Amino acid sequence: MARILIPVQKNRNALILTTLIIIAFALCVATFISHALTKPLKSLVRLMKRVQHGNLDVWQHSKYNDEIGMLGSHFNRMIIRVKDLLQEVSLTEKRKQKADMRALQNQINPHFIYNTLESIRMLAESNDDLRVAKLTYLLGLQMRYSIVRSEEAVTIRQELDHVRNYYHLLQIRFPDKFSLHIDVPEKFLHLPVIKLVF
Repeated sequence: MARILIPVQKNRNALILTTLIIIAFALCVATFISHALTKPLKSLVRLMKRVQHGNLDVWQHSKYNDEIGMLGSHFNRMIIRVKDLLQEVSLTEKRKQKADMRALQNQINPHFIYNTLESIRMLAESNDDLRVAKLTYLLGLQMRYSIVRSEEAVTIRQELDHVRNYYHLLQIRFPDKFSLHIDVPEKFLHLPVIKLVF
């Protein structure tokens, strides 16, 4: 009986050992495949965290053209696009600063001229030279109206006032050489027009 059971026990032990070896091999293969699949994903997650903290000097190196490789390729393209957009924003900001500086300089220059004209007018008035005082006053009004671009459109009334001021300037320079007649109904005076159209 014992002799009969010995081969059965050997077969059983061999079967158990073979089963354990197959299970161990299957676990090794599963671990290897799992590692091969998750390693690029973990690498991608690490890169995303670096990007989240402001580091855009990252690149995903994909070995294969599978779904994970495509994901890495899209990630790289996204990083390039973000860098391009940041560069565009930086250039736009620099251009805006330069434009603001130019606008500020352009505002300072006319204000300097207005103040100088006002000083000349006050000097002329103190010397009882009313003609020069009026001339500088009208010239200041003309410049202020022509240069300041705060409004794209003005009313017909404002535009006609500008024309009258110009006419008065001409009258002082060339007395009795020109005449001006304006006949615009009151109901039209509030309508908008482009500045300096007249």
